[in-house]
Amino acid sequence: MQKKEEHIEEEIFEPKEDTLKEDIKQDKRQEGQQEEKQLEEDQKNSQEIEIEDLKKQKKQKDLEIRDLENKLEDIQERMIRLQADFDNYKKRITKEKENVWSYATEEIIKELLPVLDNFERALSSLGEKEISNNIESYIQGVQMVYNQFIEVLKKEGLEEIPALGKHFDPNLHHAVAQESKEDCEENLVIEVYQKGYKLKDKVIRPSMVKVCIH
Repeated sequence: MQKKEEHIEEEIFEPKEDTLKEDIKQDKRQEGQQEEKQLEEDQKNSQEIEIEDLKKQKKQKDLEIRDLENKLEDIQERMIRLQADFDNYKKRITKEKENVWSYATEEIIKELLPVLDNFERALSSLGEKEISNNIESYIQGVQMVYNQFIEVLKKEGLEEIPALGKHFDPNLHHAVAQESKEDCEENLVIEVYQKGYKLKDKVIRPSMVKVCIH
């Protein structure tokens, strides 16, 4: 009887081999699940870190792109200003060249004006005298040279400034005398002492005149 009881106790207190195996499998399964769960959490954390890094990188790239866009806009504005400055420079140079060509002969013509004055004085003086036919032919020759001379000067852009009978203009006339008269308008040019000239719209010598005053 005692032996039978001992046998029963052994069966109760000694686990069966199948149960142990099942427990081991269960433990391993739980460990595997925990490892899998931990792995998922690690992967999730890693993905979140990567996403955060990507967001930071994107933000940095956006800042760099914005900075480049601002620099590009600044460069474009500079290019526009430079182009405008260059266009103005070309216009200025072209204008300066035109002025150089227009007034290149100004000094020469100024020097020729006294010669022109002498021509006119000589012709005026001879015309007042009684002259023979030979002298008259001589005068005609001088008159022809004078006319040619005038044409050459006109081709160079020389233009006589109208003065006699015109109202005094300080931009065109130089008053060297005044005369009080009742039969003429105030500030009217009544006598020209020396003709004035313009070269291509530029006054190179004003007319020397007498002006009527009241």
